[in-house]
Amino acid sequence: MMKREVLAAEERRCSRINKEELFFKFQPMVDSRFCITGMAAELHHARCNRIINSVKDLLIPPASGTSSALESAWSFAEACSQISRWEKEEEKQDWKLSIAFHLDAVIRNYGIDFLKRILNKSQIDTSKLYLEVDEIASLPRIDCTLINGIKALRSMGVKISVNNFGTEYSSLHRLKEVPVDRITIGGEFIESIFHNKTDQLIFSNIMALAKMLKVEVLIKDINNLEQFEYFAKNQCDMLSGDVLGFRANQQEI
Repeated sequence: MMKREVLAAEERRCSRINKEELFFKFQPMVDSRFCITGMAAELHHARCNRIINSVKDLLIPPASGTSSALESAWSFAEACSQISRWEKEEEKQDWKLSIAFHLDAVIRNYGIDFLKRILNKSQIDTSKLYLEVDEIASLPRIDCTLINGIKALRSMGVKISVNNFGTEYSSLHRLKEVPVDRITIGGEFIESIFHNKTDQLIFSNIMALAKMLKVEVLIKDINNLEQFEYFAKNQCDMLSGDVLGFRANQQEI
């Protein structure tokens, strides 16, 4: 089979699992004025009713490769389709969409050409698609294949995000090693920043560095208005969390 036909067959395979297996739920991302700038998509599995947010949550352990690649490939294709639908609605046409993504498995199973094909077919503004590449934070070392994949996606306009910046292996060194467009801060750090002067100092320095490097900052896991006001006052680019009050499926947005 020709390479083009192989890519088409894999694309059809991705689309078939939609109705039976996987679906997105969306949580708003807003700016400091509380205006919606886009959605963070959580991948859910229909049969076991659980969130698949990262490589660790995929149905089959990442060592098997194929399953995690298929689910990430489906997420990528569905994200492009969702952005295309939003671009046809005036009030949503500027929305961004953020998804967790297992880039290494996709590259090794399908290759970058597969992702290029989906992007070209969708004809979306690729700068609206943010990929939270799990491996940037979870792997002790980033190999050339992954870095080249990240560079290839960025050359197509896709944005790359480091999820949970400052945890596991995501650090200041990673910003030097891997070209990224956004860092995400969340978890316990959001709670402790109000009671810990050291955390406040660290946060101020992260914000200053991000602005210097022209890297966006998303604050997630915001649970109350006090937290929202603090991070909005500090001019974070995007804010997300339960304070916004809902997770919606495609029809509810």
